[in-house]
Amino acid sequence: MAISSNGKADIHCDQQLTSNQAKSDHYSSNSKHDSVSLTVSIEMPKGQRAEKIEFQGNEGTVVLANESYSNGHSNGHSNGHSNGHSNGQADSVLVKIFIELPNEQEAKKNNLQSNQETTLVANGHQSSTNGNGHNEDLSSNGNGHIEASTNGNGHIEDLSSNSKSQLVMVKTAPEVKVEQTQVNQPKQDDSNGWSGGKATNIPLPNGGSIQLPDEAESIVNPPDAEKPQFDKTIINETLQQSRQAITGRIMQFIDFKRDISGGYAPLYEMLKDYPFRKGKMLRPTMCISAARAMGGMGDRALTTAAALELYHNAFLIHDDIEDGSESRRGKETLHHAIGVARAINVGDATNVLAVGLLLENLSAIGIQKTLNVLHEIEFMAQQSVEGQAMELDWVANNTGQLTDQDYFTMCVKKTCWYTFMTPLRIGLIIGHPTANLTELVKPLADITRFGMILGIAFQIQDDLLNILGDLKTYGKEIGGDIYEGKRTIMLNHVIANSNAADRILEILALPREQKKAEQIEFILEEMKRCGSIDHGWYLARTLANQADNIFESMDFLKPESPLQPGENWGSSLQDRRFLKQLINYVIYRNL
Repeated sequence: MAISSNGKADIHCDQQLTSNQAKSDHYSSNSKHDSVSLTVSIEMPKGQRAEKIEFQGNEGTVVLANESYSNGHSNGHSNGHSNGHSNGQADSVLVKIFIELPNEQEAKKNNLQSNQETTLVANGHQSSTNGNGHNEDLSSNGNGHIEASTNGNGHIEDLSSNSKSQLVMVKTAPEVKVEQTQVNQPKQDDSNGWSGGKATNIPLPNGGSIQLPDEAESIVNPPDAEKPQFDKTIINETLQQSRQAITGRIMQFIDFKRDISGGYAPLYEMLKDYPFRKGKMLRPTMCISAARAMGGMGDRALTTAAALELYHNAFLIHDDIEDGSESRRGKETLHHAIGVARAINVGDATNVLAVGLLLENLSAIGIQKTLNVLHEIEFMAQQSVEGQAMELDWVANNTGQLTDQDYFTMCVKKTCWYTFMTPLRIGLIIGHPTANLTELVKPLADITRFGMILGIAFQIQDDLLNILGDLKTYGKEIGGDIYEGKRTIMLNHVIANSNAADRILEILALPREQKKAEQIEFILEEMKRCGSIDHGWYLARTLANQADNIFESMDFLKPESPLQPGENWGSSLQDRRFLKQLINYVIYRNL
């Protein structure tokens, strides 16, 4: 088979030959074959545009323009005619050809760098080049190697197999026709997940914005040598103090609501379940610590901190139902214990209870700060449900091509706002002497970015613990994220890097109850083999280091905040010192 460019474009191998990437329906054979995809790049002269790339052959081809799939992808038209249309301006056009290998024959990739171009060939066979970065030889020698030759002008003259029994190729016509016309960028197909693009800026409630971590920049600087672990005295004392104060305030408010207007007692007893299981109490502790670090009093932030904990528990109840989780904080999930319908109602009631607590702020922090806090809570809830919708859609659509940047966007919305960013922002608002937000624009932006970066690191570590943690200390189902199909950093990475990506996606597409333990173990082993777990751990440490650098620049937080006269609070350590130790706690915690 000959391929030439009729003088209008250079053709050279520019992409990876991979095994098990696609299956072809076009061949009739008694033996099972795997497929290997060969991608050929057609480089256009500078300024030349292409709309239609036409290949004619007896099997059809896949045609891509500007890395966008054509409508003819894997259609295998009977007349061997496949048209690729692009709406995007391109300097090059990619044509993908599928090649079948005999059963169990392996194709491995090897990179050959030449003139800033990469040529990948199968089974370790490296092609030679003519000095211009083009392949001199790419054919089959009967052992699954692929070789080709060029005529010195960068055209691939021959692409054939010396052994028909060893290698079957899709044949194409010898001429490529390129039609010049105006083209536009294709729209992203939203059938497999979020189609809103990769957000780079995160809007803030007061009208400002902060930049989302960049995927490349996030790992450009390797983490420092492992730092000493967190100060357990500060962490344990402050979390314990918060747990006692927060659960006491919630219990007081539940009893108050139950006793007025003939409240239905059984509902209020169920409201005492999740908040009184032994959680970390990170959110209320961060809120109170930020307030005290700004010079405020711990007891003034207590009511809002308790409301944040109630919102968290309401999210957990509903989240467990949506994910089909089986355990939470070392016990059976609520919907498993009392049924889905009743658990949903308890989650709703928990949200209502949180709103009631926030209204109690009127007498504690005044009207303006109460309104400011309510605006923060409303914004947090909006971001959280958007992030949850993104994650649920990815699972429902079995989305297979997500980047770290996609994960960052979802994670900021779903986790960071209500876990880190909003508690820190509210604490700063409550603790600052003034209620005028115009004076807090920069401090709020700084502490929000700190919370965002640390929140992503926290979630990655939480995802790592879900596959590597100990059930007794972690408190949730080990491997539950894989059963649920959640698109974690590690899962996205293994899908992108594993030769068994198709099998992984097939497993993930199964309903939770049909997934088997050995299938989950297979995905976990692929994560280890592909370095996905190392990637997650490395990224979490790098982001935590970035958060540490941001934290050191926040000089508006007092170094220490001794208990003030009249302050009804139990621990003076709940200030900047706790926030500092929180950075390493996020990375080195085991629950």
